[in-house]
Amino acid sequence: MKKSPHLSLIRSHIIVFFFIIVITQSKIADTVSRNTCNEHNCLNGKCVSPSIGDENSFCECFQGFTGAKCDRCYGRVSNITLKPGQTGVITDGPGNYTFNTKCSWLLQTTGPNIRFRIDKFQTECGWDHLYIFDGANQNKELIGALSGILLDPKGNKMSDFVTTTNTTFIHFFSDAAYNMSGFRIHYEVEACPSDCSNRGKCWLGKCICDSGFSGEDCSFEICPNNCSLGECRPDGCKCPHGYAGEACNQSSSDGTWRKFMIEGDDVVGRASHATATESDDIYIVGGETWQKEEYTEIFKFKKNTTLDYTYSSQKIKVSDTRPKSVYDHAVSYFADNLYMTGGSYNQETKDEVWKFDIKKSKWEALSNPSHPFLAVKGHTSHIFGEKLYIFLGFSPKFGYVNWVQEFCVYLLLPFLENFSCERLQVRGARILGRYRHSSVIYENNVYVYGGLIARDVKNSKLVDELYSFNLLNHTWTKLPSSGKLSYLHSAVVINDQMLIFGGNIHSDTVSSTGVKCHSSTFISYKLKCEKWTVLNPIKLQYDISRYGHTAFTTESKMFIFGGFGSRLKNDLIEFTPGTCKNFKTKAECFNANTGSNCVFADGICWHRDLAKDTKNLSEKISECKQPDVYMPIPILLIILMVNVSNGSAMLINVLVMYNCNHYQNCSSCQTQPHCGWCNNKANTGKGKCMEGNFGKNQQCQGDWFYSSCPDCQCNGHASCDDGSNCDECDDPMEGRRCEKCGKGFYGLPFNGQKCKKCECNNRAESCNEDGRCSCSTKGMIKKTCSECDRESHYDNGFGGVNITGNGTCFYELATDFAFTFTLDEPSDSHIKNWNFMNRPIRNDKDADISISCHNNNESGSPTPMVEAYISWNVGPGPYPRDTIIHQQECDYIRHKIDYKKYRIGPKYNTTLYIFVSNFKVPRIVIKRARIELRQMASRPFAKCLLDLTSNPVKVIQPAVVDTEQVKLTKKKRHTRRKKSPLISLEPMASHKSGIVTVFMRLPTGDSDYPPYMQSGLALASCLVTLGPNSCGSAAKRLKESESNNKKQKKPKAVSNDVSV
Repeated sequence: MKKSPHLSLIRSHIIVFFFIIVITQSKIADTVSRNTCNEHNCLNGKCVSPSIGDENSFCECFQGFTGAKCDRCYGRVSNITLKPGQTGVITDGPGNYTFNTKCSWLLQTTGPNIRFRIDKFQTECGWDHLYIFDGANQNKELIGALSGILLDPKGNKMSDFVTTTNTTFIHFFSDAAYNMSGFRIHYEVEACPSDCSNRGKCWLGKCICDSGFSGEDCSFEICPNNCSLGECRPDGCKCPHGYAGEACNQSSSDGTWRKFMIEGDDVVGRASHATATESDDIYIVGGETWQKEEYTEIFKFKKNTTLDYTYSSQKIKVSDTRPKSVYDHAVSYFADNLYMTGGSYNQETKDEVWKFDIKKSKWEALSNPSHPFLAVKGHTSHIFGEKLYIFLGFSPKFGYVNWVQEFCVYLLLPFLENFSCERLQVRGARILGRYRHSSVIYENNVYVYGGLIARDVKNSKLVDELYSFNLLNHTWTKLPSSGKLSYLHSAVVINDQMLIFGGNIHSDTVSSTGVKCHSSTFISYKLKCEKWTVLNPIKLQYDISRYGHTAFTTESKMFIFGGFGSRLKNDLIEFTPGTCKNFKTKAECFNANTGSNCVFADGICWHRDLAKDTKNLSEKISECKQPDVYMPIPILLIILMVNVSNGSAMLINVLVMYNCNHYQNCSSCQTQPHCGWCNNKANTGKGKCMEGNFGKNQQCQGDWFYSSCPDCQCNGHASCDDGSNCDECDDPMEGRRCEKCGKGFYGLPFNGQKCKKCECNNRAESCNEDGRCSCSTKGMIKKTCSECDRESHYDNGFGGVNITGNGTCFYELATDFAFTFTLDEPSDSHIKNWNFMNRPIRNDKDADISISCHNNNESGSPTPMVEAYISWNVGPGPYPRDTIIHQQECDYIRHKIDYKKYRIGPKYNTTLYIFVSNFKVPRIVIKRARIELRQMASRPFAKCLLDLTSNPVKVIQPAVVDTEQVKLTKKKRHTRRKKSPLISLEPMASHKSGIVTVFMRLPTGDSDYPPYMQSGLALASCLVTLGPNSCGSAAKRLKESESNNKKQKKPKAVSNDVSV
C-alpha cells in the first residue's frame, strides 16, 4: 500500500512550511455622517446634494445641531425669541445623548418670565448637568442644576422652574463615562409654576394662591383634609392627642414628618452649610449658595411663641473682620461661642479657625503657627469636656485623612488669645481616611458613618461603614455596616438611636442602575444593641429627597434644613419619633421602626427614658468628677453637649469652563457658555474665540457672534461665492470648509493655520495631524517610518531595526507552523505592503510553502482575494536573490523550493522572502464585537470539531473488593488504552521536544452535565519528548485527529477570519 506523501514527509522529518494569510476587509466609517436625505428627514438642517435624493446627499445642520438627521444638540442654539403665551420644547435629541456633549440655548421674550416644566430627565448623576440661569449668560443667578434621574416617587412631576427676567440661558454638559436618555423640557412664556396647581390665579408670572394654599405654585395645602380630627390654624393642623402628621390622619406611634414655615429675614437656599444649636436657638452658618455670598453669613432660627409650626429667622449683623463665605466646614457651639474650622472657599481648602462671639456678634480669627490646624474640608467637629475634636476630612496636601485633631483647653479660655492643635495618637481598628461623612457624639464616643474614601489614586467610592471613637482612650472600633452606601447625609442622636437621613447614594461608574442622586433614605442604628433598621416611609405632600443638608435636634425631635435636590433648598422639615404605647405585643414593640427606643415590660411597650438608665452623672457641676488626665479649670464653665452633624460637602460639580482661546472655530467656541466668536472683517471664517456674553463685546474689533455663527466659514482659506459656500480652497487645503489638509500634508488648518508637508522618506503616502507617517508597510514604526517594530517580531532582514535607503521590514516565519495574519484594526487602513521571510533550519530538505489570501464578502464568509499580489525571492543574505514568483495575483499559491537548486539552509545563510503588496482600498475593518480571534502572528490556530454526543463516563460507586477481579486487572495492566486525540503539537526549536495539547472532560459528579455556569471542558498541555518513535506517534495521532474531523460535518465558523 502506497503511503500518504504528507505522512511520509512527517516521518522522515522533512521540513514542511505551510503559510496562510487571511486579509479581512470592510469599509472604514466616514467621519462625516452621510445618508440619502430629502426635504423631510433633515430635522434641523437642509439637504445638500447635486439633486434631491442623490445617494451622496447629506444633511447640513443649522446652528446648534448635529447628527446624520441634525437631530442632536451641539454648541449654541440660535437666539430664540418668544412671544407671550408661546410654548416650545428643549431636548438633547432622540435616544441617548452622546459623550462629551455641550449644548446651550438662549431664550428671550417680551413677557415677564419663562416657565420650564421637566417632562423627562435622565443623565449620569453628579457628572452630566443641565444648568438654568436667570439671565442672558452664565454669570447670572443659577436657579436650577439638574442631574441624575429626576422622578418623583409618587409619580408626580417635579415643580417648575420660573425665571424672574425675560431672558434665560441654558447649558447642558456631559462627560465621557456613560450616557443616558437625556431630557425633554417644555417651556412657556408668561406662565406660572404648574399653572398654580389649579389652586390660585396667575398674575404676571406669579401665583396668587387661594385661601388654604401656599407655595410658589400653590401646591402646599396648609390644612389637608381639613385636618381630619384636628384644628386648622394659619400655619397648619393642630392635632389632638394620639394623632399626628400634616392632616392629623396618622397615629402618633408611627413617627411623623411635617414642614415648618419660616418668617422673618429671607434665607436663600443653601447646601454644605453647618448648623449648631444652643437650647432652643438654631444657628445656620455659611454654605454654598447661588447668590455667591462674599462672607460667611449667620442666621438664627427661633421657634414662634404663638404659632406651633413656624420659626422666625434673623440674619445676624456682623461688623469688622469676618471670614470669607465657606462650605464643607464644621461648626461647634461652646459657651456662647461658635467655633468654625476649615472648609472651602473659591476651590481653596482653608486652614483657618474662627470664633464667633454670639453676644458681641463678632468674629475672631485664631492662630498658632507653632501648632497649626491642618487644612481640611468635609470634616466634622464635636466638643467634649473642654476640647474640640476635628474628625477626618480631605486635605489638599495629604488627600483623604484619617486624622483626629484636638484643640487643647486653651482654645476655650476667654483670657488666652492663642490656641494649640495637635494630631491625636489613636489605636484600635484601622479606619481609612474619608470625608463628607456624618458623625454624632453619644456618651463618651463619637460615631462616624459613611462618606467617601479613596478607591485608588484617582477615584473615590462610597462606603456604608460605621466606626466609634472613644474620646477617653482614643480608640477606634469598627461596628456593623448598614448596607446603605451614602455620603453628604446628616445624622443626629435621639432616644438612644443614631438617625441618618438623605444623602447621595449614587455609585454607578459604568452604567446606570436607576439609583437617584438625591436620596430620602431614612435609617437608624440602635446604639445599645448595635442593630440597623430602615424606618417607616416618609409621608409628606412633596418629595424631600436631598443631600448636602444639615440635621439637628431640639425638644427630642429631628429637624432637616436646606440641602440640594436640583435646586438649593431653604425649607425646614421636622421629624417626630413615634410613641411606643400603642404597640401591643413584644414583637411589635421590639421591631418598631418609628425612631423611638421602645422596651417591653409588664405587658406594656414603654418609651425608654435614657436619663434613668445613665449612671454616675452629677446633678451639679460642682460635683463633677475630673478624669485624672485633665487639669481642673480654675473658673466656672457651663459645658453644653451639642450634637452637630454637618453633612458638609460641595453640592454639585463646578461648571467646568475652559479658556476661550483654546477653540479655533465658531461652533466649538460656542460649546462653552462663557465664549463667543469675534469674526474677522475679511469674512472668510477666520476669527477669535473670546470671553463675552449676549450683546456687544467691546474688545471685539470685528463682528461679534454669541448666539449664532457667520455664514461664511472657510477657516480663512477661501471666500464664499454666495455667502455660505466656500470657493476653491488655497492649496493644499481641502474640504467643504477648507478644514482638512490634502494628501501628503498634515496639520489642523482651522482658523487660518497652514498645512505642512509629510516627511516620510517615500515609506508612506500620508501622515496624521501631528505629522506622524502612516507607514504603508506593516511593521514599520516611528514618526518617519525609520525603524522596524522589534516587539512585534519585525526586523530589517539582517536582525536590526533601523531602515536605511530602500530597506523595508520583514516578519520572520518559523518553520513547521501555519500562520494567519489579519488586517482588522483601523490603524491598518493605510497598509499596502506586508513582507515576510523564513530561514530554513535544514540543509538537506525541500521547503514546501503555500499561501492563500482571502477577504470577507458582505455575508462574512471568506472569498478569494485578487486585490493583492505576491512576489517570492530566495537568496543568501544581502546578496542578489533569485525571483521565483513576481507580482502574481494572490488566491492560492503553493510552491516547493528545491534545496539542491537554491542551496537552502543555515549552512548557506539562505533566506526566503515573501512580499504581499498592492492591497486595494477601501480596507475592511471589522467591528470588535464580530471578531473572535485577533491578530495572532506568533502562534498558529485552526478550527476543531468536538463530538460531545456520547455520554460522559459515569461515576463508579464504591463496592466490595473482589480479589479475583484484582488478579484479572493486573493481567490486563499492559492492555493499550484508548488515546486522547491531540488538537495541537508545538515542537520546540530543537525539534527534540514539544508541547502537546488535548481536550479534557471535567468531572460532573452524579450528573451527565456540568453544573450551571461551570465549564465541562478544559485544555490540558504537557511537555513531551519527540524521539524517533514518540514524534512519529504524536504526529500520526494529530493527523488522525485531523482526518476524523474532516469526515464530520463542518461546523459553522465562529469567526470571520479563521482559516485552516
